[in-house]
Amino acid sequence: MSDGEPARRRESTSVGVFAPETDATEIVDAVDAAGGVAPGAVDIAVTETAGTDHDAVVAVGDAGLRECVATGVDVPVLPVDVDGIASLASGDDSDGIERFLADEYPIRERPVVAVDTPTTNGRALRDVALMTAAPASISEFAVAAGTEVLGHDAVAGGSANQLAKFRADGVVVATPVGSHGYARAAGGPVVVDGTDVGAVVPISPFATDPDHWVVPLSGVSLTVERDDADVELFVDGHSLGRVRSGSPVRIGRDGTLRLASPHRV
Repeated sequence: MSDGEPARRRESTSVGVFAPETDATEIVDAVDAAGGVAPGAVDIAVTETAGTDHDAVVAVGDAGLRECVATGVDVPVLPVDVDGIASLASGDDSDGIERFLADEYPIRERPVVAVDTPTTNGRALRDVALMTAAPASISEFAVAAGTEVLGHDAVAGGSANQLAKFRADGVVVATPVGSHGYARAAGGPVVVDGTDVGAVVPISPFATDPDHWVVPLSGVSLTVERDDADVELFVDGHSLGRVRSGSPVRIGRDGTLRLASPHRV
């Protein structure tokens, strides 16, 4: 499917409503009124196969969208009340969901990255960040890029490039979707939608003229180089716990999320 092409679904549409932190009763009512079916949808427990059980998904809030990313949903997703991307406001539920099920919204494929460490893993639509746990604490970070940083997932002939080491409060790797958010606030560039690159941006670096980098999302590695401050890993703003000094955080392209783009942002 090309970027921006409307979705085509069969006549009887099964719609999942992912709302782990929200009362989604009104969303379910709007789905039913639009002619969709939302079986057991309110506050559902999402599983790894959730994306295969439905023809489309309505993701409510940041938590609902995060569940779609984490579970690898591969059907069109309509965001509702999600910060930083084109999404429906909750008051537009009825009309917006009807238009979604009528295939009136274009579907745009947004890159997702996998995040892997020796102790945990996850998936991100927006960004991956390492942050010192205590405010105003500084650590040292190393950044490398290239397919070899993915270890056993590397492709033949891949190469790794050590980009930099620097002292800072943290570092963030942002996809095109995430480059408009925290990475931008930290001084990074906005990455054009439809590209397969991301921005690497130091957070409050101990430097007067800090660098930032635009790198392929095929492989990025972040490493904590010093152990004098606790460092925490965040994936799309959600903490995955502490990262030990010397333990690489490997980031690599891992499919797409098919987001419906409402006409109003």
